[in-house]
Amino acid sequence: MAVALHKIYIISLTMKEIKGDKQKIKELRRAAKLKQASIPFAFKEFRLKTSLRNYQRAEKGESVSLKYLTSVAQFFDQYLKKYTTYNKPVSLEDITKTKSINNKKNKTVRSGIFESCYLYSLASEEKLTEIIKRSTFRKIFYNVSLPPKSKEAKIVTDILRDIHSVHKESKSVLKKSETESYFALDKEIEALNSVSGFEQNIKELEKLGIYLYAGNFQLNTIAPIIMSGSEKLERHPAYENQMITTGSWEAGITKKDYAIFSFYKPFKSSLLFNYENYWSIPKLQSILDDLKFSTSGYEWDAERYLDAALSDTYQYNDKIDKNKVSITAEHASGIDYSKWDYNPGEDPGMDEYMERTGKTYAEVMEEAEDQYVQMEIDRIRGK
Repeated sequence: MAVALHKIYIISLTMKEIKGDKQKIKELRRAAKLKQASIPFAFKEFRLKTSLRNYQRAEKGESVSLKYLTSVAQFFDQYLKKYTTYNKPVSLEDITKTKSINNKKNKTVRSGIFESCYLYSLASEEKLTEIIKRSTFRKIFYNVSLPPKSKEAKIVTDILRDIHSVHKESKSVLKKSETESYFALDKEIEALNSVSGFEQNIKELEKLGIYLYAGNFQLNTIAPIIMSGSEKLERHPAYENQMITTGSWEAGITKKDYAIFSFYKPFKSSLLFNYENYWSIPKLQSILDDLKFSTSGYEWDAERYLDAALSDTYQYNDKIDKNKVSITAEHASGIDYSKWDYNPGEDPGMDEYMERTGKTYAEVMEEAEDQYVQMEIDRIRGK
């Protein structure tokens, strides 16, 4: 019965059709340096699925399911981060044409935008390190119940310590795992224990039905920008071995790079972090046009003066408002299966199975997708 209901759910998702922005999808493929013919194979690395015909429909701007277009966005999001220097998160809104929203709940908020990123199941320190390296700030969300002094709370606390340790290690000049001297062998052992500690804590948490998801998010913000030609490096007044930037500063729009973490249950293939951001780029620009900010000195002084001016006059702050965040399950990796995607005779095994069971190609592929999801759940649970 559960399998049957799951099939109905998948079918209901594929009925929601949407057109992607063909130019944006093509630009992302070119940034990935991939030919169309290699897309189906490349999808598999990230446990996503596509047929070449489905991808071609999406890149032509033809109607595909919302679920399928989500899988295209998730593919480019992961592939570009892993294999290129492209550092902007890719979400569904980046391969469709409409981003603006109108918020009618509060009359003081005339308009805003939804900004989002995908969060993926996190189980290895390697993936954790990649996410941390692309970030300067972090935000953690607890979409689960963690009673005080419970086993769940203890493991989550240990994982947070692991995240802190990995962040500290990722920022160090010489990694503990990269030492060469025998006198520093203890540091390499320490690094190995840190890896096994994080990954073991994740396994213990998953046994309790709680999963850690993570991704990168960029928030447009107003910040001090040093004026060309004025930058100088001076010794830090408080720390003898550190240098600090000083010069003339003005206000500009930059990006804050966040690592987003979410403890979530039950298991999902991926999550969508969605932020209702009042401070759109046009609003930030209107503040800059009115503010006319400039100052000289250390960077931290410029930050302090600018923050005071922004909060006092414009009630602006550059932090993520948790009350404007939603984290939901995101359904990807599905394909709009069609009888036109398969010609009899291409696969004798497929022909024999369809004849024996009386199922159509679409029904066989949906059945395989159900089995794939269950295998992933069993793998995570250690079955």
